[in-house]
Amino acid sequence: MKAFRILLLFYISFPAAGTEIVKDGIAKASIVIPKDSTPVEKFAAEELSSYIGKITGARLETGFRSGMLPIRIGLAEADSIVMTPALREAAGNIRENGFVIESGPDGVQIVAKKPRGLLYGTYFLLKKFGSVYWFHPDEDEFVPSEKNFIIPDRLIVKNPAFRFPDFPPSAFSLPARLLWRIRNGLQFEHVRIGDPKIPPIMEMKWKLGPTYGTGGHHMTNLLVGYYPPGGLQKTRERLFSEHPEFFGMKNGVRVLCGDDLYLKKQPVSQPCTSNPEVLKRMVLHMQEVIDREFKDQELTWRFLNDDHTHWCECENCRKLDNPAASADGRRSDRWWTFVNAMAKEMLEKNPKLHFKVMAYQDFRSPPTRVKPDPRVTVVICPHGRCYVHSLADPSCPVNASIYRRMFEEWHRAGAKIGTFEYHTQCPGKSVYIPFERAWVEDLKYYKSLDADGFALHLTDGEQPYYKHPYYETYRYRNMWLSNWQLAWLTGHFAWNIDDDFDKVWEDVNSKYYGPAWKYMKEYRQLLEKTMLDSGVHMGYGISSTVQSLGKCYEQPGLAVKVKKLLDQAENTAKNSSVHLRRVARDREYFRTNWEEAGFSTFKNFENTVKVRRAENPIVIDGVLDENDWIRAEWAGELNSILSGGGKEKAHPGAKVKLLHDGGNLYIAVEAMKERGKTIDVAAENGLNALRGSRIELFLVPPALKGKYYHLGIAHNGKTFSALTTDGRTRDPDKQIPFRFKIKDLPDRWIAEVMVPAAEMGSIEDGDCWKINIGRSAANESGASVNSSWSGGGFHALEYFKVICFGAVGPVILNGDFEDLGKPPVPVPDKWGGKWEFLSEGMPLKWSYPTANSGKAEVRSDDPASGKYYLRMNSVKKSAILSQPMRITDNAVKRFFISMKLKGKGVVVPAIYCNGRYYREREFAVGNETWTFFSAVIECPVPGTKSFYLKFYSENIPAGIVDVDDVRITPAADGAMPDVMKHH
Repeated sequence: MKAFRILLLFYISFPAAGTEIVKDGIAKASIVIPKDSTPVEKFAAEELSSYIGKITGARLETGFRSGMLPIRIGLAEADSIVMTPALREAAGNIRENGFVIESGPDGVQIVAKKPRGLLYGTYFLLKKFGSVYWFHPDEDEFVPSEKNFIIPDRLIVKNPAFRFPDFPPSAFSLPARLLWRIRNGLQFEHVRIGDPKIPPIMEMKWKLGPTYGTGGHHMTNLLVGYYPPGGLQKTRERLFSEHPEFFGMKNGVRVLCGDDLYLKKQPVSQPCTSNPEVLKRMVLHMQEVIDREFKDQELTWRFLNDDHTHWCECENCRKLDNPAASADGRRSDRWWTFVNAMAKEMLEKNPKLHFKVMAYQDFRSPPTRVKPDPRVTVVICPHGRCYVHSLADPSCPVNASIYRRMFEEWHRAGAKIGTFEYHTQCPGKSVYIPFERAWVEDLKYYKSLDADGFALHLTDGEQPYYKHPYYETYRYRNMWLSNWQLAWLTGHFAWNIDDDFDKVWEDVNSKYYGPAWKYMKEYRQLLEKTMLDSGVHMGYGISSTVQSLGKCYEQPGLAVKVKKLLDQAENTAKNSSVHLRRVARDREYFRTNWEEAGFSTFKNFENTVKVRRAENPIVIDGVLDENDWIRAEWAGELNSILSGGGKEKAHPGAKVKLLHDGGNLYIAVEAMKERGKTIDVAAENGLNALRGSRIELFLVPPALKGKYYHLGIAHNGKTFSALTTDGRTRDPDKQIPFRFKIKDLPDRWIAEVMVPAAEMGSIEDGDCWKINIGRSAANESGASVNSSWSGGGFHALEYFKVICFGAVGPVILNGDFEDLGKPPVPVPDKWGGKWEFLSEGMPLKWSYPTANSGKAEVRSDDPASGKYYLRMNSVKKSAILSQPMRITDNAVKRFFISMKLKGKGVVVPAIYCNGRYYREREFAVGNETWTFFSAVIECPVPGTKSFYLKFYSENIPAGIVDVDDVRITPAADGAMPDVMKHH
């Protein structure tokens, strides 16, 4: 990691009195660690010496040095520590991973009860007295430059606000990312069953003080065993044949257990936990793991059901349930009866064992008939809560109605509370959302409930150790960087819960963004305000991207303000590559998470799928033998679904073709079969059609303003249709009369679909929609597997493809003037005239030639469509807008030009190529209502082309022309619309 050193802009002001560690660049102290020091103590000394060296240029040596003050590091009983009466009393107040720092004339001592506490104490000293900041493991750290390093004479006792401030890594997390967590006051379980033993990772884990944890969705392992001879599957089947009563009952028969079978759509159940023999087996297998893997170690065991809600239906198990319980507590009494039995057996035998028991799925509420064992931590899994608002915010109907009540019920029940958070499930390609203020309020709320801790989750980023498509997704690689403030502030407030959010937020961001913070502060505040003012809620399963971030992006004026602020920030940071890179990254994340979730700017996307116009009628027969289908290229294959947007081809595969005829969109899907298999279980039209082998279509035209049509076609011909916003708010009464035909072949099936456009706005060449195509198919084993054209989830709109109608795609961009940016700097022409830009934002992609200037203003009071239109006034002779035409096919010689105009003046469209202007006619504008104008311009010469719009208002009193919806498409032969016909 590189150090970002501030040489002139920042200095530390130390108190005059204190212990001099370095004076005028010369070391005055050495580091003393125990004789038989552990890797943790050695690493603490290395880190302290290294960073004091980075700050002052003087590294501290390890060991007693004559004439040097000692900096002693060690546990309370270590031989390196001189236990003074004051220090002894202070050490008695250490909790968990807390520490004491004693500084005075005899030197400095860092004392803890647990090894990791020594690291937390070391990093506290560097942050508090050295002003070192670690923003993100892949980012430059902030290390000021100072000749002196002085620690004030004082005695500090510092304890974490939470017992478990967890920030779990992935199994393949890079050493630097593990280290970042400890440097910033967070923790994680180092050694778990099944984790790969990668040398660099393991070396770092031992340096950081290993902690141990295991468990999870392990009900099947607890029943069958963790080390079964012959493997889990064979042992499970043998046990089932010998003792079916150990397994859960479903619909009157005993069935196997296991998430592997559940994912294959096989009937499963949780084990039969009312059977005493099942509990005996589970205790035996759990003890076997402890003895074999974690003997004499402090161990946290996380208890979870197998990851589904199919529970044993035998009479004895059902007796454990409370039929009057809420949906969130339907299985709570049964679950806690089981957990209490396990705790009674295991915690008494293993004094270093701790249970974290998840309150999950249908056992999230407290039980009503049994009292949970007070020794365990109840980890609440609030899937469905809103992260835009704090749980402490009574104005959020989502949180106030369910989730705050859930937390307070557990608190009243006397439980030690923990949490498992779901920020990773929020919308956006990399979840770039200003959550940090609401989250810190959550931490303060958790503290008010005496919570044991929390588990914040973010994906870790790129790593070289294991190749899997998920680790290559944009989401996985960028989520932590998108939320660095969230992670950093979590570490700070995990130890300093009473600090003022605004002061801490200001401090860390000002150091991260440097001179650009003036504008980035306003930018972050703008995003947060927009999010709150939009009335959106974001969380696991409660919001689609288009109805949350898309709705935020569409707020009037946001895009213009964001563009202006980011431009100002970049200009301010132009002399600092570090700060400039950071601002540029924020710009990228805003585009990929917010802008691309918008529903009014599809036609400005540069990478689109072109949809040709059919020249002849299409017969819906599933055969695809018309010349138009034959000429249409395959528009891509379906990909395996990954939460970050996948690029791995689906198996079995499928591919897509698209056509249109102006009134209809035609979609053809060729879906391969795996050994001829299909799953034909759809019994009727409606939601039931979304079962088994099928394709699903998701159509998002801008005219629906964020809503979209969801269509389903099962292999056996059953159908589904509804208007929706996210897959949960379906309106089945808003159906679309699509037609389809399926052609079934031995190795594949073909669906040919015609979707009328009347319900979704018209289709014209140059229009753009977002769409996705999903498929469910049988794999080699017969289990159902999903794939999609986008590679993301079926309803994950942030990954939807953008299609553009017309053989050449969009010829110009931003013809509706919706995409705005900072106006260019006006340059006077030789006659002294120059452009006057009367609005903060001007349309991007367009140029404003200096020699033909005028007044231009973006307005939102009366657009022909969308949010904005452009008002033009030539002032002198003429004003010109221009844009390069995005067409490379020299065979296209005729172009259909259209636009909507109002006001008073003359508009002349023209194409410039090889030094000559090609024009057809003038548009004389004289109406105060929007009027459609069109013409065809012939440009017969090959070469690079540009489109020009000339505005004349000379000699016309108050001559102003308003323009919107400018379009250019290749003109079909014989198509020569008369401009007057469209008045």
